[in-house]
Amino acid sequence: MPPTSEQATAGNAGEPMLVAVRAFDLGRMVIDGNGDTIYISAADGTNPPRSACFDSCLRTWKPVPATAVARLDGIDQRLVGTFTRTDSADQATLAGHPLYRNVNDTEPGQTSGMDAAGWSPVTPDGGKVTAVADPGRSDAFGL
Repeated sequence: MPPTSEQATAGNAGEPMLVAVRAFDLGRMVIDGNGDTIYISAADGTNPPRSACFDSCLRTWKPVPATAVARLDGIDQRLVGTFTRTDSADQATLAGHPLYRNVNDTEPGQTSGMDAAGWSPVTPDGGKVTAVADPGRSDAFGL
């Protein structure tokens, strides 16, 4: 099920931004201005932020541009930041984690990269999204 914004999103579709949403089957997660799922990698460093995604990895995982941190919806400004990759591109971070989109997510809300080794959609506080055993339970999302 596609995620729905917890708050009204100001701005145009496609605009670099980070938005907290609630996906029925996954709970709270972060998307960009296109509705694309935002991911983190277990291979990256957080203190200081550093990316382990280069060369062939970048064919599937696209760094979220640093400009995305200028427009937030439902995400604590204190948790976002940027860093400069070794290829000189500036990348957005959340709780120190470098942020990415997956090129295989072709529709808003898709999570094609969720089962990739070490990759996970990210929660609005910078944690890993994990599948819920029984999404039909009312307490599955902490409600």
